[in-house]
Amino acid sequence: MAPEAQRLDLNSATMEQLLSVRGFNKSVAEAIVKARPFKSVEDLTAKKIVSSDVLGPVKDQLIVR
Repeated sequence: MAPEAQRLDLNSATMEQLLSVRGFNKSVAEAIVKARPFKSVEDLTAKKIVSSDVLGPVKDQLIVR
């Protein structure tokens, strides 16, 4: 698991930062920006932005502050 300081905050990350996450394309990054604010990383699947299959491998790189 990435240290908290290195995790990407879904509520403040730039498009460029979001695109650096494996499995996130431009449409996913745009959907994340539009759906802010998030209460938890799991909101990505709850709001149907990404599937649990996409979120699973990268979940430990993300955080919500």
